[in-house]
Amino acid sequence: MKKNSESSSHPTELEADGQERRVLFEQMIQSELDAMIGSKPSGEESFYDLGLNSIQFTQLGSRLAAGSGISLPNALTMKYPSVAQLTDYLTETSSGHQDSLPRCSSSSDACFPQLYNQQECHLWHDQVANKAFLHLCLPIRIVSPVDARAMQEALQDLVDRHTALRTSYFRQRGQPVQRILDAKSVVLETVDVVEASWKAAAFQIQEAAVRPFDLEHDPLLRGHLFSRGPDDNLLLLVTHHIAVDATAFSILLNEFFVLYEARRTGREQTLPDVDWTFADFAHWQTAMLQGPEGERLRNHWHQQLAGVVPGIDLPTDYPRNRLASHNGASHFFQLESRLVLALRGLARKQEGTLYMVLLAAFQWLLHHYSGQDDILVATHTQNREKPELVNLVGYLSDTVAIRTHIPENARFGELVRQVRNAVVNALEFQGYPMKLLERDLQLQTDSLCNVWFTMLPQQLYGAVAPLFSCKNTQPVNLGGLCLEAVHDLIPPWLGVWYDLELNLMEKLEDVSGTLTYSTDMFHEETIVRMASDYKRLLQAIVDDPDPMTANLSASLLVMNKA
Repeated sequence: MKKNSESSSHPTELEADGQERRVLFEQMIQSELDAMIGSKPSGEESFYDLGLNSIQFTQLGSRLAAGSGISLPNALTMKYPSVAQLTDYLTETSSGHQDSLPRCSSSSDACFPQLYNQQECHLWHDQVANKAFLHLCLPIRIVSPVDARAMQEALQDLVDRHTALRTSYFRQRGQPVQRILDAKSVVLETVDVVEASWKAAAFQIQEAAVRPFDLEHDPLLRGHLFSRGPDDNLLLLVTHHIAVDATAFSILLNEFFVLYEARRTGREQTLPDVDWTFADFAHWQTAMLQGPEGERLRNHWHQQLAGVVPGIDLPTDYPRNRLASHNGASHFFQLESRLVLALRGLARKQEGTLYMVLLAAFQWLLHHYSGQDDILVATHTQNREKPELVNLVGYLSDTVAIRTHIPENARFGELVRQVRNAVVNALEFQGYPMKLLERDLQLQTDSLCNVWFTMLPQQLYGAVAPLFSCKNTQPVNLGGLCLEAVHDLIPPWLGVWYDLELNLMEKLEDVSGTLTYSTDMFHEETIVRMASDYKRLLQAIVDDPDPMTANLSASLLVMNKA
């Protein structure tokens, strides 16, 4: 099947000088914003006032880099948040040439070291009984006829297309290494379901979701097709985090339905060529960390985290166990539209994003529970600044630490601005692996952070985004299939990496949240109360847009007594 390339509508190089060059950059920025948000802002309008979320800020930088052929840091759009400011910066400082990612020259059968993120996944996979917490999966109900053969061929196309899925992960002389294979065969497992309902079949589906991968021999993507009749099927796609991050998972899901339709109809698929492999990224990152750029990143994070006390001392229901099982459970909650609208307005007033406001509130809540003034929370960046990496399937995402100091007399607006600066710095200095940083700092504990926060916009998942929404009840037509979101058949997270994780999904009108927790440490009732406290805190912040943190503590205590 022939693969067609897509070319950018922008020139690959900007060679004009002076005013002509400035006009080209201005037009490019406005064109990209028009494609992203449906409008071309004036030169002075703040991107924060336009309501860009944190992912859109980084995507704007990536799209400008891809269109101009110039390597740009994602943080640039947050540091220069208007068309005029960004145009000035690009006109004055851009060199007009692409700082391209070098290709890997190794032969296809050569071993190369696993990256630090992968090494952590591999270690956990070997040591922890609950390996499923390393899985990414999505169940999808199909209420239309299914061509199982075309579906199996589409899975195989994905494995053939993306080297990370046909890579073997193993140890060589005790060291974790990886090797790309020319081919790995994938099989779509088909199961006839005799139960009366999908809920009754949940055990079978969950069993498929948690089934371990053989990292050395299995393709790291598999499909399970459960059938209760010709027009009533459920597809479960499962992959492993050592090979795929959240962005890569969304790429795989969207490509799968394009490939399925091509296989079903016999037409040519229209996906762009995959020019860069995860091996290219791995070799580039290894060289970068050993050079001047790695030293720059190392110095920044050492300075940023000087004197930090690892972990947050949360009150737990059970004693902390160093040999964590990673068994977890999740509590789902919803932030209503009216509250989210008010929080967006507060974010614009503070020259921030909704992500920054919600993170600041979560860090304040952790301060309230622990009594600590120095709060360190882990989050992630996509780590895809270079144009070649935007659509690459692999584990590229970077874990970063957001550190916030919360004095008793601080106002919430000051906390938001502190978080904004920390987020911008994290984007500017992303790419230094957390596990390497923890080794540098010679920690006495297992990890630097024990609490996680993230918020992803639903549009990150593209055409399949409605299938992630618990509120979506409308069918989605993709690849000639009629698809529906599935709720409550398997947990959104099959385990827990950290003691406590707040995972939010931002939609157009509201925000859904999942508070995932270690069942070795917390009762369900404790987490339900924590989620309720978080929602009450957000409402208190909206009611008094710039409260003092001491007043927030008092109001939260009063609400809990009531």
